[in-house]
Amino acid sequence: MNDQVIIPSRFRGPPDSANGGYACGLVANLLDGPAEVTLRRPPPLDTAMAVVRPADGQIEIHDDHGLVAEGQTTSEQFDVPPPIGLEEANRAAADYRGFQPGATFASCFVCSPEREDGLRIFPGPLEDVLAAPWTPESSLGSRRGIVRPEIIWAALDCPTFFASTEPGQLALLGRMAAEVSAGVRAGRPHVVVAQKLNSNGRKRFGSSAIYTAEGELCAVARTTWITIDY
Repeated sequence: MNDQVIIPSRFRGPPDSANGGYACGLVANLLDGPAEVTLRRPPPLDTAMAVVRPADGQIEIHDDHGLVAEGQTTSEQFDVPPPIGLEEANRAAADYRGFQPGATFASCFVCSPEREDGLRIFPGPLEDVLAAPWTPESSLGSRRGIVRPEIIWAALDCPTFFASTEPGQLALLGRMAAEVSAGVRAGRPHVVVAQKLNSNGRKRFGSSAIYTAEGELCAVARTTWITIDY
């Protein structure tokens, strides 16, 4: 019997589908080491999805309509944004784009100012990067107080959207690769940093990292966003 994964509605990004980073993190949990995950469709919520293992180091996630996501182990070299101090991150967050009237992120588990049950990561601009403070609350951790990997992937996801796109531009996460190198501890302050890499047609590329308040690197990611019309 194949394994199954279910994404509860708490972890939504758009109103009717999962936060892309969270979904990618769930897939990555089924692999060993750094992973790259491609989303083929918006991942559904509260839906049992089958886990298929076509080969060693590869994972596919299917629902009743077909392929949702596929992942594989990776040896990618990441572009790591520089560490930012906690005080600077707090100042940057005051200028978070999502605070503006008409922002379209109200449902997102990661970056919505309206979600008290979300991560509440609000990346604002500094010179060449975006930064946000983040203190994970206790329900996001394991018994040892280490934040679950899929939550770390989610935290790395949304900041790259804001770094890679222009105000008013919408995009969906297409691909994400990440490596978690140290534990992110619930209840302790961290800083999430993101930067734009480049673009190619409708694709926008970004990278992000999570640091402790003392500047220790905990995790890094690279994302590919696909811009959409609305």
